[in-house]
Amino acid sequence: MRLSKHTNILFLCFPLLVSLLFVNRYHHHQNGENQQRLKTYANFISLHLWNLNQEAISNYLTLLEEADIFHGFEVLDENNDVFLSLPPKHRPGPASTFHQRFINVKHMHLQSDINFNNQKIGLIKTTYTCNYLRVFIYTLIFTSIFTALIFYYLKGVHLSKKLKDREAKYRTIVENMRDVIVVTSCKGKLLHISASAQKLMGYTSEDLFLKKSLLIINDQKKILKQFLSQIKTQNNGMLDEYRIETKSGEIKWVLHTWQKIFNSGKLFKHFDHNQDIIINLIRDITDLKNAQIKQDKLKEQMIENAKLASLGTIAAGIAHELNNPLTIVSGYFQILSKAKELNISADKIIAYRQAIEVALTRMQTIISHIKVFGKDTSNEPMALYCINKVINNSLILLNKQLVNHDIQVHLLLDEKIPETLININKLETAFQNLFINSKDAFDAHPGIKNKTITITSQSNEKEIIIRYQDNAGGISSVNMGKIFDPFFTTKEVGQGTGLGLSITHGIIKEHNGTIKVSSILGEGSEFTLTLPIITHKQ
Repeated sequence: MRLSKHTNILFLCFPLLVSLLFVNRYHHHQNGENQQRLKTYANFISLHLWNLNQEAISNYLTLLEEADIFHGFEVLDENNDVFLSLPPKHRPGPASTFHQRFINVKHMHLQSDINFNNQKIGLIKTTYTCNYLRVFIYTLIFTSIFTALIFYYLKGVHLSKKLKDREAKYRTIVENMRDVIVVTSCKGKLLHISASAQKLMGYTSEDLFLKKSLLIINDQKKILKQFLSQIKTQNNGMLDEYRIETKSGEIKWVLHTWQKIFNSGKLFKHFDHNQDIIINLIRDITDLKNAQIKQDKLKEQMIENAKLASLGTIAAGIAHELNNPLTIVSGYFQILSKAKELNISADKIIAYRQAIEVALTRMQTIISHIKVFGKDTSNEPMALYCINKVINNSLILLNKQLVNHDIQVHLLLDEKIPETLININKLETAFQNLFINSKDAFDAHPGIKNKTITITSQSNEKEIIIRYQDNAGGISSVNMGKIFDPFFTTKEVGQGTGLGLSITHGIIKEHNGTIKVSSILGEGSEFTLTLPIITHKQ
């Protein structure tokens, strides 16, 4: 039941209408009663007093006036001549005061025939007063109080129903949520668990209260410690993702957020008043987590596929890089094997041996990077490393290819850049993709002279900034928004996978970094990479 605006107006007008109707009814009732009284008096006069003298009638009427119903009488004979006139004793004076003007000034006039044997022998007239305003005010007060009681009763019924409907609505929403709502004290004591816990965990709320835990696997102490640490300094927060074991033994991943609120005693009366409580929201993210794991595996597979695709690009360079030191080793070894015959001095022998060692070290470095290039880096741990070394290492397998294509690489690296926590091999792959992308762009624009790639590095308090520039002809505005999309390529069919820049973008994002590109068509492009400085594992 809803109290509309029109209903409220009706409740306001109701006392006024009832009071007016009551006064009107009161007037008719009072007038009728007094008319009947006067008729009775006239009959009495005609039967008992008419043949007597005026004094007898006067005494009778005086007694009637003493009853304070009528005020003054006038008796006329059959010719309408005044037979007797009795002025009122209590008639009010001039209406000069509020009380006189509005309370006792309503004079009603009545008259009745005096009949004897069905013949009119005279007429009696009189007046009486009626306090209509007083009746109206008293009636208005009474009906207003009565109406107000009804109004507030109905309003209370309406509010109660509204609150029950709202409670039912929110209860329905909460109980049918996939998320579990858990209310705890700031010390981790369970106060309330929503019914949706059974859908997620397989246990009823009562079962979980008996267990006094949320079935966290392995990391329960760590999660509880993190929770207690957060609520000391924050009003809301999010815990690390963790796993729970359901009643059926299924393992599920959940996301846990929380909000601190003040308990005034209205929410949980059995809990200490004026204490903070924690509203925890636990969401099942198992499907999302599994999808993320599949996506990560697919991404790693894409990286491996891209490595295989780029093997053809670097194979010739690798052969040449190994052939040079191998030639040195072979040549000096033949000389040393004939040292006595050729009468070579001891100093030269030492010099030849040192040259062989340098060549072998070079070969060892190349071979180790070939191993790393083909290595699965998906489970490789993060390590503190200098980004300048990553850039230098990424050139080891590609430098000869770039030289063969007349591409000069200028490294302007700040030696003061701090080490940061990175996946070394993944970042080497990211820079190798940038070098290969530039080489292919130069091949697509054979008319370019002074082919150059310039890499600068610098850092501030929070991040490392690397700028990679080339003059390989730039990127069109149409393709600018697509270059990081998987499988996007401007090369002919069979000439490229379209994964290089997409993989580089993904690797930088994995390191919580950014990569942006700006380009001038016909001139060149610049990639700006930023990596956060992280000095310890989180």
